[in-house]
Amino acid sequence: NQGLTPSLIQNSLTGKKVVSVSCGSHHSLCLTSDGDIFSWGQNNCGQIGSGTTTNQSTPRKVSASFGGRKVIGITCGQTSSMAVLENGEVYGWGYNGNGQLGL
Repeated sequence: NQGLTPSLIQNSLTGKKVVSVSCGSHHSLCLTSDGDIFSWGQNNCGQIGSGTTTNQSTPRKVSASFGGRKVIGITCGQTSSMAVLENGEVYGWGYNGNGQLGL
């Protein structure tokens, strides 16, 4: 099922103001103006942040607790994801086989 033309992504994003989007090899993240992260796609390494390795075809809110701090930036690697918080902290999840998460 290929997206050969641009299509509106709705579902859980309906009514949300998306301010940033990032894409990895087979997964995507978006950041809302409220500081919420939504993710979808392939999840073989936990890169969508759901706490499992189950793929998900529609955007779902990343349920990680960032201690009440707002996420202000997101980015994706091939099989990893990262978020920057308003206080400058950086969080990473997904594949770390080469230390790309800095853990």
